[in-house]
Amino acid sequence: MAQNTILHVFIAVLFLLSIKTTLGGKCAPADIFIGQTTWNDTLQQKRYTVLIANVGQVSVTDIHVSCDGFNPRGLIMKKPGIFKKERRGDCLVIEGGRINSGDSVTFDYINDFQFNLYPISVQCLM
Repeated sequence: MAQNTILHVFIAVLFLLSIKTTLGGKCAPADIFIGQTTWNDTLQQKRYTVLIANVGQVSVTDIHVSCDGFNPRGLIMKKPGIFKKERRGDCLVIEGGRINSGDSVTFDYINDFQFNLYPISVQCLM
């Protein structure tokens, strides 16, 4: 079930990539797509899979995401540093590293409810 939902999110990202245009090599927080799916794990805990994708035309770094109330103790990481709380309401994606156009990162967290995550700033790489 969770695999099908994740597949649908990836298809949606690919669709957005096909219609998204960025003029003049500029980027904005709107070039970052954040999707979440929810499912119950084997212990019947609510688990959320987050996809953060660059749907713009240029590579970006220093992606900051609004993450009010987010508790990093619920993170399930395959790779450390994918999503790190910097300060209240501000989380950094892949330690400020680069996400090329069309690329994405994912991570999971466990919580009783879904957090409202949205991009607040990015830096363009030309």
